[in-house]
Amino acid sequence: MKNLRYFLCLTFLLAACAKKESEGPCIGIIDFVGPPSFQLTFIDQDENNLIENGHFDSNLISASINGFLYENQIVDFDTPNFENKVILPTGLGNEGKNTWILRLSESEIDTLVYSLVLTEVKQDGFCGTESFVTTASFNGNAIDLGGSNGYDLLINKSIE
Repeated sequence: MKNLRYFLCLTFLLAACAKKESEGPCIGIIDFVGPPSFQLTFIDQDENNLIENGHFDSNLISASINGFLYENQIVDFDTPNFENKVILPTGLGNEGKNTWILRLSESEIDTLVYSLVLTEVKQDGFCGTESFVTTASFNGNAIDLGGSNGYDLLINKSIE
């Protein structure tokens, strides 16, 4: 009986003191690629690109995220398959709800809202943060992020 008590105590101590892999110090950083940027193509009823045809002046288009002006170029002209699209990075947001305000002209303002989840990851001594967009909407309309286009959005604008 005495041996059984020693055995149980020893087992308990070893289990309590065992080094858990996920709780050890980080020996390196995992650089996870976050979710892709939103890529917005604005078209009219005839499917003409409204930036390419000059309806929206790319030099006047501006964007802010969570109240901060985004000062990088947001219209891509050179990258194949991204020409004349507005590119809004998801990784600039905070955990939780994020709001892009997009000013296409003096009278045309759009809103893209998305929720970002950050997850701490530890794997074999390496640490990092993964991010995921869980929901998104454009001007109040839900975006299907799992669809065939994902983050590549075709936005129809009624032009008179």
